[in-house]
Amino acid sequence: MGYKYKLNEMSKKASAEDAEKELGIPKSKFEVGQVTVSDDGTSQSTITNIDPDTGAISWKIKQLPGFEKLYDEVDDFVDVAKRVYQKTKDDKKFREFYEQARKIRNSIRTHLRNEYPDQYKRIVNISEINENEEPSNKVEGAALILPRGKEVILQAEEQDYKRGLLVELTNKGGYKIKYWYGDDVKVYPAEVEVDGESIKKDAIEVDILFHPELEEGHHEDKDVEEISMSGGAGAYQTPYAFRLPKKKKKKIDENKKNPGATLGPGPAAGEDGVSDNAYVKQFKYKLVPKNKDGTYVQKGSGLEVKKLY
Repeated sequence: MGYKYKLNEMSKKASAEDAEKELGIPKSKFEVGQVTVSDDGTSQSTITNIDPDTGAISWKIKQLPGFEKLYDEVDDFVDVAKRVYQKTKDDKKFREFYEQARKIRNSIRTHLRNEYPDQYKRIVNISEINENEEPSNKVEGAALILPRGKEVILQAEEQDYKRGLLVELTNKGGYKIKYWYGDDVKVYPAEVEVDGESIKKDAIEVDILFHPELEEGHHEDKDVEEISMSGGAGAYQTPYAFRLPKKKKKKIDENKKNPGATLGPGPAAGEDGVSDNAYVKQFKYKLVPKNKDGTYVQKGSGLEVKKLY
């Protein structure tokens, strides 16, 4: 179905210097018939004449609906609604407002993509991924660069279902990942596995935070491989994302027998904790002794000790 929108036109004339500022084009590149669209998509300017004597520029301005402005501001609305509901978790109504805002945004995007494909392509190229300007540090094989602070919709390549992931590179540097399903890109709970171990059956949001500080000359791929996520509608499973290598995992399994030994730099912990430290050696503190039940109880204490596990 075709849609029409009302357009209003006006004309302007100015010096080459003033036209350069208003049109955002270097005056050396002015040409009759040249078209520019404002960043918010509310107007389109077409150069109609260049005076050969004075160099004055004439152009025609056409008022446009402002799809770019709508796209950006509804995105901002969703971001604000999300922040409000996260800060008022006891108020279920704000969660509903956030979900409604997401649905409206997704409906607008779908309508623009289907009914105004040229304008939609322009919006996406400007707002999210500029296909003509690849970052200089883009690695070979990278499908896209995640924009910081924006939630990106990734859709699975399949015909029977519409589903995928919402991924955001946060302003702090971590990643937020959610599983979505359906035409309205609704978020559903999904099972989360880490290193082959199920962590939660109905996780809504997965946060990937910071890796340990790497030694000079070491790269992330030596210490980190992937994490897996599965679940949601139709037993959807994504490729692994981050998991420790086998040799690293083996080391962790060994440390489970003595978990205190992996707390970081310094003396290793024994069965009764860390005894080789400044508190014991320098300040002459003593570890609390165990009783016959294997419970740590200060000698002479009248406190009743109950084991919880």
